[in-house]
Amino acid sequence: MVDLNLNSLQVSEDGRISFSGLGSGIDFEAAVDGIIAAKRVPIDRLEAKIETNQSKLTALQTVRSLTVGLQESLQSLHGAVSFDQSTDLFAAKQAFASASREDGGGASSPANLMGVAVTSNAASGTHTIELLQTARAHRIGSASFNGLDSDIGTARGQAAESISGDIEIAGATIPVLATDTLPDLVDRINNANSGDDATGVSASIVSTSETEHFLVLTADETGQTIGTDIALNDPNSILEDLGVLTSGGASFANELQSAQKARFHADGLLDGANYSSVAQADSVTALGEAGTLTFNDTSGALIGTLVYSATDTMDDIAAAIAGDGTLSAAGISASVSADGTGATLQISGSSSFNIEDSSGLISALGVAKDDLVIERSSNTVSDLFDGVTLTLFQAEVGTTISVDVERDLSNVKTGIANFITSYNELRQELNFQLNVDPTSGAPDEDAVLFGNSALEEMDRRLEAIVGGGADGVSSAFSVLAQIGIDFIANGDLEDPTLRDTLELNEEQLDEALLNNLDDVQKLFQFDFAASDPRVVLLGFDGNSTHSAAGYTMDIDYDEGGGAINSLTMSDGAATADGNTITIDSGGAKGLRLFYSGDTDLSGVTLDFTVGVGAKLFFDIGEILEADGGVIASEADSLTGQNELAEERTVSMLDRLERERESVLNKFIRMEAALASMNQTLAQVRQITEAMFQDR
Repeated sequence: MVDLNLNSLQVSEDGRISFSGLGSGIDFEAAVDGIIAAKRVPIDRLEAKIETNQSKLTALQTVRSLTVGLQESLQSLHGAVSFDQSTDLFAAKQAFASASREDGGGASSPANLMGVAVTSNAASGTHTIELLQTARAHRIGSASFNGLDSDIGTARGQAAESISGDIEIAGATIPVLATDTLPDLVDRINNANSGDDATGVSASIVSTSETEHFLVLTADETGQTIGTDIALNDPNSILEDLGVLTSGGASFANELQSAQKARFHADGLLDGANYSSVAQADSVTALGEAGTLTFNDTSGALIGTLVYSATDTMDDIAAAIAGDGTLSAAGISASVSADGTGATLQISGSSSFNIEDSSGLISALGVAKDDLVIERSSNTVSDLFDGVTLTLFQAEVGTTISVDVERDLSNVKTGIANFITSYNELRQELNFQLNVDPTSGAPDEDAVLFGNSALEEMDRRLEAIVGGGADGVSSAFSVLAQIGIDFIANGDLEDPTLRDTLELNEEQLDEALLNNLDDVQKLFQFDFAASDPRVVLLGFDGNSTHSAAGYTMDIDYDEGGGAINSLTMSDGAATADGNTITIDSGGAKGLRLFYSGDTDLSGVTLDFTVGVGAKLFFDIGEILEADGGVIASEADSLTGQNELAEERTVSMLDRLERERESVLNKFIRMEAALASMNQTLAQVRQITEAMFQDR
């Protein structure tokens, strides 16, 4: 009986079954494994290299992500150009409002009267607003309806299903069916107020009790009057039947709220067409002044004159102005208004004019131009001050709201702090990968990019820019250390990855932002100026080099074609597309400019300074370039090495497998031969033993 060890069972690729060492007693499977393992050493080296390179690629991706983060932190610090300055952190604004009264009364909180929002386009400074009235939407109502479920004829107390026809709002025809209920009618009106051709009128129901309901029509926009600004027609007298219009449709039966525009004073602007005196005790007392009033238009041309005597009263002056034919022909009139505070002389014209007085009448009466009344149809006012949007909540005559617009220093400080954080995160990763342990003199075992040339180049470039400072700026604000951003002291560090990171002196930065904000801005940004305001900067790409003398440009303009014909630079060359200029070579290379003029321009000087943020932003851009950047090039190299190693590994594994099969086959054939020999030997032994037994 033969014992079989199933662990030595072998099945070849063609399905043949054999047992290792069955004939020879030799475990040839183990022998083959040993032979193949020895020959697999080059493959193991390749697989280890692939794994190492993959670790390098992962670490390189971490470096890339941190580098992208650093560039993003500089996006609004480096001076990017945009039409609304939204990409410039130093242009960001914030607004503060306060309220006061000159009569000693208590002013409401400005937040209750008006909301203020500002963009980067807002100019720093103070604005004043006195809100006289807010805009209101026009609202009209119907007569009462006694129910919501019955048809509108029945609900109005008329014959059942007696009201039908059409209503026309803003050109839209709204059918009214005899079976419509009041909610049905509201839905029809509101359905017409949708889409591109919306009517601008909304309908609603106000229910004062279970048996009393009203239809209310409201203009969507304040300051718009239904029936005037928004067309309203009643061809079938439906609105009369509903009690919206009076009999004959001549007027509204129930005008709940008239349309009203917002009215306010702003920034002390005066109305040159309207003058008022201060309030006097009465208008019938002789003024005691004699002289001549001279009326001129805004160009200084004479309109007319008026002689007054010492016995004239304020009523006499008003009557004389109103009755003067020359002044009347020019649209100038006068009147006296009286209220509980006294009498006031008011002089108005159809256009602006000036008054000169040969004596002291105007001064004695305190006659001065009225504050200009500004009107808007909406309570959202975005066209009064550039970059400022006012939302009007509540009028309060006599209360002046002061709006202070300032540069948002806290936003700038936050942006600078984010830059420092992003720089330090990248710096620590570079230090971890490139530095050796000061004690052992060896890199960290996880520093798979130690000695990597791409990282070493990044390390040198970043340190040179951050430590080198800005070009062309004030010497007092040319390096980051001068505003409180300095390299950490390396001598006392417990964590070696903190070497050459940045630390912030907040007190020093705060002082610089408060007192030298423009210098801080130039320290970070690309700052451009042209000697002619018609030449403005559209963009730059980091290739421009500061010159103390600046760069000179001549423009040859084709007035007939309305475009720049040619350009001449003191250094390099430039091309034009219409009125857009691109400087292609020389020290100002990379500038994109726009010329708003329409004539030749000679000797315009282009000056610019280059800040640390601008340098770093574009240098990082080169590092991150997908085609040719140091990170991408290194990643491409590692990826290429892995692809080649994987191809070689596959080929070598295939060849090694074939060799394994060949060696196994040899052992199997040896086993077969030995088995045959053993069988023959056994037969010979049996024959021999039989022969000797017969003797």
